Amino acid sequence: MTEKQNSLNISTLKINTNEKNGILSIANGVKDNYKGNEIAQLHSAKPNEYTKTIRSTIESLLNCKINERVNNQYIFFRWEMPHISDVGNQYIQRESSIIALMQNAMTVADPKKIEEWIIEVMVCTTKQSALTEKDMALKARVYAGKLSHIPADILKYACNEICLKSKFFPSLAEIYEFVQPLLYYRKSLVESVSQQLISAKGL
Repeated sequence: MTEKQNSLNISTLKINTNEKNGILSIANGVKDNYKGNEIAQLHSAKPNEYTKTIRSTIESLLNCKINERVNNQYIFFRWEMPHISDVGNQYIQRESSIIALMQNAMTVADPKKIEEWIIEVMVCTTKQSALTEKDMALKARVYAGKLSHIPADILKYACNEICLKSKFFPSLAEIYEFVQPLLYYRKSLVESVSQQLISAKGL
């Protein structure tokens, strides 16, 4: 239990969670450049394993089980949460740790770091001969802005995989298509936990 918390670098900072939107906004991305870069380095090899570790740690904090539900093709489609009446008190008692976990889960990378990753993809894929160096920098900046809400480790993983497996520089739609399953897997967990925390707090 303690080992898991330490490996996830759970913060004990006081967070204002009195407003419903403050909790729900976590799922849309959390900005912390230092932590985002650290998480990308630690977990970009296997982002789904990081999601499972977060799930496991929340289970330990709440003393409950959070199950994965799959469709008839055995593809994940939602998390099955414990009944709020069984875990409401634990949510209140462990609120700061749970929020810190969710923030870590959704921490995004420094925009400059994202630009670097996009440039790496450009270098590793077929050269776009019509683009000047200035054009490439602009394109990387635009992509970084559009991808800035994606958790750092998930986006870094996607860029690494594209470098290894794609011959051509991807469109934004192709990058989104690549990250969507990973993002949905994690974001839906954070949204489910956030909703239960709100219910526990009676907001």
